[in-house]
Amino acid sequence: PMAPVLVIAEKNGLAEAALGEPFASPVTRGELMRNLGKAGLHPWHDVCATNLVLCGIPESRPPSQQELQNCQWWQRLIELAPPHLIIALGQVVIEHLKPPELHSRSVTDWNGLTFTWRAIPVVCSYNPAYLIRIRDSNPDLYRQAVAVWRGPIRTAVQTMSRHAVRNPS
Repeated sequence: PMAPVLVIAEKNGLAEAALGEPFASPVTRGELMRNLGKAGLHPWHDVCATNLVLCGIPESRPPSQQELQNCQWWQRLIELAPPHLIIALGQVVIEHLKPPELHSRSVTDWNGLTFTWRAIPVVCSYNPAYLIRIRDSNPDLYRQAVAVWRGPIRTAVQTMSRHAVRNPS
């Protein structure tokens, strides 16, 4: 929880619900780890990962507004140990964190964009589970999506690191 980077995904998948932890599926965890490495991050030293909703959601549907409202514990985590950077993975997370004045877009349009949430920089990207699904079916989109980890996310991490060195609080 004291890691400088918080990765937030949408909800638990089947493996996560069974184990009670985010990114528990070896395939999804592997995709996330590769991407974190591209950004210059060392899991799990630099990164704490969570989901907006930790309870199991039937039929793999997106969480409802009520479910999102019921599961706000992760905000308490941020209050206790504020990260220097949040990486928002997927449309639901982005929509949940984005400032109200920003218009809704597709996750493709959000990919690589930044905004602030409660004074914390947020960088947007795809959920690793989605990246796995498109890797073979849409290799161009996959390459575009993961390039964000070497580009805007890596830049945000480097900026965060420079700021943390100057202001070691």
